[in-house]
Amino acid sequence: MPWVCIGDFNKVLRYDEHEGIGQRSQAQIQGFRDAVHVCGMIDLGYQGHKWTFEKKVVGGSYTRVRLDKALGSPEWYARFPLAAVEHLAAVTSDHSPILLKLDPLDRGKHGKKKFRYECMWDTHPELIPTVQHAWEANRPNLRAVKVRENSLSLSNNLGKWSKSAFGSVKAEIRRLEKELERLRNDPLRTAPSHAEIKTNDRLIELYLHEEIMWFQRSRVNGC
Repeated sequence: MPWVCIGDFNKVLRYDEHEGIGQRSQAQIQGFRDAVHVCGMIDLGYQGHKWTFEKKVVGGSYTRVRLDKALGSPEWYARFPLAAVEHLAAVTSDHSPILLKLDPLDRGKHGKKKFRYECMWDTHPELIPTVQHAWEANRPNLRAVKVRENSLSLSNNLGKWSKSAFGSVKAEIRRLEKELERLRNDPLRTAPSHAEIKTNDRLIELYLHEEIMWFQRSRVNGC
């Protein structure tokens, strides 16, 4: 039967999946390997940084372990031969999220983008002045056609302002996640650097903006 299990197994399959104190014994490793074998599962591997768990321990050193995995049956893998597991960057947890992509090359379909008021704009102090400036630029005229023209002008101005004030949230998140991964993969890294902490804090801010966006979309699509 095709099936897949993904998550935190709190176990390792090999010695090289653990770095630092608290190494698993050979019996523990073999026990997990036997369980995976009995269930007829295979490790789907991963892309990205090696560790999915990192924690500072007594003495100031760090323990890094690949605890999170995706295991699938051969039947499942035969159905999804292009499937790939990606280790993502974590900013508020000692566990890195992992993403299972059934087809990493599937880009989806993109239609014409419609104007949408973003609730995350409410967090920016320049929103109200921007709206006032765009709306008052075409005053005074209350005819219906002018109201429509003003609304179109306002939507265009807000779109331009959003790009300037917020940029592309998704694009910046992707860029910073790659930068965070680069910093954490530095072979000379022994602890989080100032640049890593700063990048991490910025990602937390952007994740909040993204969460607001997705919450807004879920309410719109659910109506």
